[in-house]
Amino acid sequence: MIDSFQPNLPLGAFVSAMLCLSAAYVAAEEDAPPLRIYAAASLTGVLPDALAEWNGDAILIHAGSSTLARQIEQGADADLFISADPDWADYLAKADLTEGAPVELLGNALVVVAHKNTAPAPAPPFPEAALLATADVNSVPAGRYARRALEAAGDWPTKARLLQTAHVREALAWAARGEVDFAIVYRSDAKAEPRVRTVAEFPEDPDRPIRYVGVVVAGAGALAGEALEYLKGGEAQAAFARHGFTALHK
Repeated sequence: MIDSFQPNLPLGAFVSAMLCLSAAYVAAEEDAPPLRIYAAASLTGVLPDALAEWNGDAILIHAGSSTLARQIEQGADADLFISADPDWADYLAKADLTEGAPVELLGNALVVVAHKNTAPAPAPPFPEAALLATADVNSVPAGRYARRALEAAGDWPTKARLLQTAHVREALAWAARGEVDFAIVYRSDAKAEPRVRTVAEFPEDPDRPIRYVGVVVAGAGALAGEALEYLKGGEAQAAFARHGFTALHK
């Protein structure tokens, strides 16, 4: 059984959405305390598939990786943290809030999307009048990856009007509603949203490839480590690949 919810925010509430979470409950047959997995927003809807054969219960909490890391730092009851980049896992490790070494789980790619019914020219470079949505370019992994990609493409600072959001799925939602000309999101996000189409894909940065990292939160217990190990396994990795991620383990 999977139960999920998403807070009902008014349009344009991205400024205050840093604390907006979505959660899902993945139930198994065993009657054991559920594992609380704090995972990047781009993994929303993906982890239930990846954990389908795992013999355990999990509550999935999704938001921007930066938001989740800071909540864990402030004492949130988390067992496993999956960040869309290594930096926020390292941030918690430096604060002695994790156990064991972080594990690279997945890869991804960065793409430009637009509403499926529009016909904009391929981008970048973005037209000066364009409205571009992306996750916060200073703190959220997807936004930081986007800024690096635009810098490499010679389009930073971009001439487009920039709408920065609390997490990548919010940027995707703006494009899906047709309220921005473009959004920079992950390949997996574009695959998950039928209302958008991909108009460009950024080449992988060899110095900073997109990597999702999992790490056990201090005091979580053995179950968190078992779940992290399971997510490296073939069944979970195949599920991630079906959703547009790059599997890093066989």
